[in-house]
This record gives sequence, C-alpha cells and structure tokens, in this order.
Amino acid sequence: MSRERGLVGIDIGASNIKCALGIIDADEEYIDMIAATSIPTMGISEGVVVRRDLLFNAIQEGIDRIKERSQCEIVNTIISISGRYFYTLDAASTIKILEGRVTHRDVLKAVSSCHADAEAQSSQGSYGVTHTLPQRFLLDHEPTKLLPWAQPALYLGLKANLIYGHRDTLNSIWRLERHLPAPLLDVLPDLLVQAEGLFEGDELPKEAAILDIGSATTKVLLIRDHKPFFLFSRFQGGEHLTQEIQRQLKIEDFHDAEQLKLRYGRVYLDAHERNDTRLPLQTDGPVRYIRQESLARILERALTENLSALRVRLEEAGVASTLNSGVVLTGGSGNIPGICSLAGDILQTRVTLGTAKQKGVKDLVLAPQFATVNGLIIAGLKRKHDIWFSCWNRELEEVPNPTRKRRSGETLWQKIKILVSQ
Repeated sequence: MSRERGLVGIDIGASNIKCALGIIDADEEYIDMIAATSIPTMGISEGVVVRRDLLFNAIQEGIDRIKERSQCEIVNTIISISGRYFYTLDAASTIKILEGRVTHRDVLKAVSSCHADAEAQSSQGSYGVTHTLPQRFLLDHEPTKLLPWAQPALYLGLKANLIYGHRDTLNSIWRLERHLPAPLLDVLPDLLVQAEGLFEGDELPKEAAILDIGSATTKVLLIRDHKPFFLFSRFQGGEHLTQEIQRQLKIEDFHDAEQLKLRYGRVYLDAHERNDTRLPLQTDGPVRYIRQESLARILERALTENLSALRVRLEEAGVASTLNSGVVLTGGSGNIPGICSLAGDILQTRVTLGTAKQKGVKDLVLAPQFATVNGLIIAGLKRKHDIWFSCWNRELEEVPNPTRKRRSGETLWQKIKILVSQ
C-alpha cells in the first residue's frame, strides 16, 4: 500500500515556530491537517537570523515531531515569515499582443513589465519583488472580468499589487532549503497565506481585513474585490503587553509576567470581576495578589494605544474604509478574552476571532496562533504561489499555466511539474 504524500508548512514567528503536515485528496477537494506542533524559535534576534544552525535545529525538531505522528511521505515544504519583512506597492503595465490573442507568455511579460517599472521608481535597495498579486487585467485598455488567456486583444494591461521582501532575510531563509526533507516551494508573508484558511469557499470575500497580533508585531492585510491589496506592520505585539504588565506591576521576571497574562489576562471585565477578583502571582518570593481590574486596565491601555495607532496609519493611507466590512482577528493575543469587543470599539467595526474553515480535519489548527500555518498548507497544496507569480529564487517562465486542466489519471504532483509550452 502506497503512503500518502503531503506538504509540510513551517511558520517562523518571533517567539514560536509552528509546523504542520497537510494532504489533499485525489480529487483536490479535501485538505486534511494530519499533524501540527509548536516549538520555541531559536537563532533569530530582533527579527534578524543570527544563528541559522539554531534556526534549522528548531525547524528540524518540529518536522521530526510531525513525522512521528503521521505515516506520510513529505513531497514539498513551504515557509511563511512575518509580514514585518515585507511591504506592498501598486504597479501597472501595458504590453502589445503580437499574436492577436493573449498567451500565457504575454501575461508573464506584463508581470515582468510591472517589476521593471516598479524597480525604476523604487529606492529600497535592500528590498526586492517577491510576488505579484494581479488586481485587474485590461484588454485593449478596457477592464475585463474574464481571465485574459486566449482572449483576442491588441494590448494587455495589468494592474497589480507587488509584494517586496527584505533581501537578506529572504536569502537566509531560502538557504535552509538544502537542509529540509523536501524541496522548498516558496517563502511567503504570513498574512497573505492566512487569508486562504479563514474564509469559506474558494474565493476571498469582496472586502475584509485580517488583523494579526503576534508576539512582536501587529499586522493587517486588507482585501478588496476578492484580492489582497494592502499589507502593514507595527512593531508592537504580545511581548509589549507583557512588558507593560512587568513594568507597571513591578514584576522582576519577564516569564512571571507572561504567565500572569496567559492565565488571567482579560479585558472588558464586568462589575463583579473589577471589584472583587484577586489573582495570585507566583514568584520565587512570597505570593503576591494582583487585582484583576489592575491587570485588565494595563492590557486595555496597551491594546488601545496599539490599535489606535494602526487605525491612524490606515486612515493616512486612505484604506481605513475597508475595515467597515469587518475584521478577522488572529495571532496569539487573540486568546485574550474580551479582545474582540475592545478591538471592535477602537477600529469602529465588527471583529471576530479567526478559525480554520477548510474541509477535512481542522481541530489541530483551530487556535488563532495556528491561523498562519493552516493557511500556509492550503496555499501550498493549491499552488497559490504560482497564481501570485512568485519570483524569488525562481524564473517567471517556470510558472505553470493556471488555466490548464488536469489530464485524466494525472496526479497533482505531476501536474505542477509541467511547464508552459506556449
């Protein structure tokens, strides 16, 4: 009996690395998460890979754990890293169609033209284009709802959102490939892949926002016309909340403050909890008792400061109206009771906690801190990095035609290796 073949997703966060293993059924309908784990991040300091050997050892430990829990052959790996290493930029291009109908190579030429125009205007030498997210195609200068392939036209236009990644960081991650158990498909921004697992159906919503409050950063991804179009990060997250608890309650050890937050952290308390509840603070010395209200107020002030600054930045960029359709909250800080209500009041919209929506076994990745690795598996198995025109460490000419149908008897893995012959 042949073993199932799957893909390993690795989400490299500031404090933890999440690893998961997913498989897809023969008809490409069901995606199952059959193993998942989390280990502390090592080898990264303040967002910089300082010890690649330690980072690889941590990743290897995660992979070993999920391999023990499954009888599955690993065919590919895919990695996500924090959105703090990326930024977005709108771009546009127009090219002539020489054959009268749009071919796949015409689309690739339009994508490359977007890159060239953007590079000529960009002064960010330490960053480079990693992905191209098409927003709209134009045939003879008119927008079209149809895919452009094989459509008659004299000119093909493309309006796209380019994702730029930090060169040194991305190169450090890509160098891990030779140590991984299977080829590395891509390195992606965490919020881009989160969107794949948080919404029902194959298409993203008309308009939405994903808000991720991680350990070191707070990030937002905005979706418009069913497509991601804006990514922004703030260097303030769950660790900042812990530091505020530590400072204001005069707790010497960071770990003690972290445990207090994880066990008892809540916001928007009712009247009874504010007046009466006392919390034990276990340290090396005598047990101290902290009022629940004091802890809640510290968290509320810190979160209000963070989210208010985020809202101001979105207003300055002219995209804050996208929040009106609702926000999906992810990241470890999403576990704080009451945080959705608090965030909703600050951002002036409805905020819900993000959970896995894909078919198949999903209980392994229901927690908000697993939202990225969940979406990473889905994006990898659906080859979304091809549709997003991934161009880091690979040639655009290698991208398969996304309109090509799978031949009878052809497996997913055979399909993705076939190059465009046009």
